[in-house]
Amino acid sequence: AQSVSEQFFEIDLAAALGPAGADGDLLAVSEEQRRRELTLFALFFAPAAFVPGATDARTFHRRALDEGRLYQERVTAGLSQVVFGEVFPRLARAVASAAPDAPLAEVRDAALTLLYRLLFILYAEDRGLLPVNDERYDDYAFRSRVREDVGRRRERLGVFSPAGSKYWCAVDDLCRIIGGGDPAIGLPAYDGGLFDPARAPLLTRVRLGDDVMADVVDALSFERTAGGRRYVNYRDLSVRQLGSIYERLIRRSIVSSPPAADSLFAYEETRGDAHMNHSRAIRGRCAQCLQACRVCSSKYRTPTGEPRE
Repeated sequence: AQSVSEQFFEIDLAAALGPAGADGDLLAVSEEQRRRELTLFALFFAPAAFVPGATDARTFHRRALDEGRLYQERVTAGLSQVVFGEVFPRLARAVASAAPDAPLAEVRDAALTLLYRLLFILYAEDRGLLPVNDERYDDYAFRSRVREDVGRRRERLGVFSPAGSKYWCAVDDLCRIIGGGDPAIGLPAYDGGLFDPARAPLLTRVRLGDDVMADVVDALSFERTAGGRRYVNYRDLSVRQLGSIYERLIRRSIVSSPPAADSLFAYEETRGDAHMNHSRAIRGRCAQCLQACRVCSSKYRTPTGEPRE
């Protein structure tokens, strides 16, 4: 079953209506956001939204829930295909290339941990569990420093440096900040161990190029549709749906391919108890981080994600 925290519709009317002195300039919302909040309020709470339609026995709320569920399923299926077909193999090859003497098991755990961290950050920022509405966080945010930058450059130039590593540095900085917390930018420490450097020591010894990181971030951030690239908002996904991807990932291992093969690695499914337990431990740390995010978010932030006084 879904968490109650994933089955509510939130509108901050005080911020949308903006009564003088309600929150002060710090918490003021943009005119675009104000119009969006008021439009959604009128749409979802108008009397017509609570009664069945003339040609559809469902209420507007039920239709919205049903269509949202179909969208979630489609995006989750597409994301799963991208993760298994592109992202995880790309990360594994890149980590192995950067650390050619590392055992394959360590390469696999490093790639898996990095992938979990990226999915965590994407989900937490889009859900507002990280302080995306705090301007102190802006210079460190994954969305602006990496995700949107990759999208713009991909559309404009399509070329990324294999020698440069600005995206890796941005991700590495943010992972360290999330793990330890930084009150100076409105970010409390998030427990759970996913961002503990000791849990994936290989990631402290490698640096992946912008070409690799751009491919990975682009694949995770933009859905390929018949109408072109479409931004994936992880706010529309649930922890359960991300968990289904984790469940499939923990059953995968990497093995060396024959020298003549094009790929450095091939997948194999593994069911060894020790391997599965270790993979579940990584997934468990991700779940703990998400829970800590929710607790810290409610403790330190207003419903709109602004810092509390």
